[in-house]
Amino acid sequence: MKTKKNEFSSKKGLLSTSFKSKHLIELDISKENFLKIITLLIEILDKEEVFSDKPLCNIQGREKAYLGDLESVFDISIHNKELLLIKGSIPSVDETDFSDNSNWDDFFLRITSEFFEFKGNHKILNKTHTKKANLPNSLSVSEIVKTAPLKIDYIRIGLEYFKSKNFTSILGFAPILSEYAYIEATEEKLIYESYSACLKKKDVKPFENNIKFKDLLALINKE
Repeated sequence: MKTKKNEFSSKKGLLSTSFKSKHLIELDISKENFLKIITLLIEILDKEEVFSDKPLCNIQGREKAYLGDLESVFDISIHNKELLLIKGSIPSVDETDFSDNSNWDDFFLRITSEFFEFKGNHKILNKTHTKKANLPNSLSVSEIVKTAPLKIDYIRIGLEYFKSKNFTSILGFAPILSEYAYIEATEEKLIYESYSACLKKKDVKPFENNIKFKDLLALINKE
């Protein structure tokens, strides 16, 4: 992988002991690493229970539609907040030959989050919605990625994390954005943007000590 951009900034918040840090990486990648990245991103979403039926706790999707100049194959309107978008092609229903000469249809899979309810003073719950085209209904998201004969051209995820903050004795607690990770990739390019408002050291990057992101960051940082 070849690094095209690596920007990191960190500053202490006003009247705070924590640092607010932002990290942006742009890489040229190989098809082999693209496939690895897809697997790692699905694993992260699975660990965050994005594919389960229960509401997400203190996690929502991204409002920011795109990073960089990666083009969209589908004209998908932005509703709710996006957790995952995968686009590519799949053999036509009547195809049994999965070679490059077979007939392929475009597909997409998109998962978004929508506010559900506040739970007490410290939790915000979001329900998820899944929209897909030309994909088998009988398979789960992870099964589709792992077993279906797909050609994935593009993937992006957005995870925004919230924590509870006490503003005043009058206003009480409210959930605020504490971290986010936006990642998108094609067979040739990857863009990774991350942010954290609650780091204890100035030189620590967002998600650097998050075990769920360990393998992904190890791959991204391997030049």
